[in-house]
Amino acid sequence: MDGQAAPRAQVLPGPLVVRVTGPGGGPAATQPVEFIGDRGTTFSPASGVTDVNGEFRTTWTLGSSPGTYRGRVWATADAMGGATAFFSATALADGWLVVEVTTTGTNPDTDGYLAQLDTGAITTIPNNGTSGFSSVPPGDRTLELTGIASNCTVGDNPQTVTVLAGETAFATFTVVCA
Repeated sequence: MDGQAAPRAQVLPGPLVVRVTGPGGGPAATQPVEFIGDRGTTFSPASGVTDVNGEFRTTWTLGSSPGTYRGRVWATADAMGGATAFFSATALADGWLVVEVTTTGTNPDTDGYLAQLDTGAITTIPNNGTSGFSSVPPGDRTLELTGIASNCTVGDNPQTVTVLAGETAFATFTVVCA
């Protein structure tokens, strides 16, 4: 499928499928196919032969930089020579995530908290303050607040936050301490 998009360095959501036909327009089985893409991209598998329907499927992992990547597929059908088709996909830019914590109560947690993303990134947050993450891959991210004192509770933890390419997402935690 041409024109797909995915976070940088990730596999496209749908497979790339090439269909090879013979002289009468019917499927051409067992014909060689090879995918080649821009530097930093990979196909799995990169080559092989068509199935009984004349199709060959592969997945495409985009490069680590945001932007447009191009590829080509070469296929042949017996007695027809070869043909090349071109396609492209977009590696989405990362986003940012700002985390805000509000702490209330008579005996607040004074040493602050840790916020951890499902990507493994961790940041410290004061008990009443903000912190953030840069270079967050787009998509639904799980964010968890940890380091909570035993006399405190936090609502809605962990949270799912949707990070869009090139944009800033926000998450808010409320901590109540007794």
